[in-house]
Amino acid sequence: MRWLLVGLALLLLPCPAHATDQRALLTLTVNASAVGEVPVVLRDDDLYVRVHDLEETTRLRLPLGHRIEFLGDTYVRLGSLAPEVTY
Repeated sequence: MRWLLVGLALLLLPCPAHATDQRALLTLTVNASAVGEVPVVLRDDDLYVRVHDLEETTRLRLPLGHRIEFLGDTYVRLGSLAPEVTY
């Protein structure tokens, strides 16, 4: 019975990553100026960037967009910010 409860508890924990997630460091460029390298998540054909990095460098509040939690940080899918953000 104890192992069944442990197994059920493990199933209920959120999965922090998909099997296809890939992490990378890419150079962030804002208005033709390189800002620096930022961590990104590549999931399927989508590119996710940390919300904090985008808001810090642009000094703008981003539209909601499609967001995910990844290893304790909030990332936003760049394609979901169109047409305000292009890449």
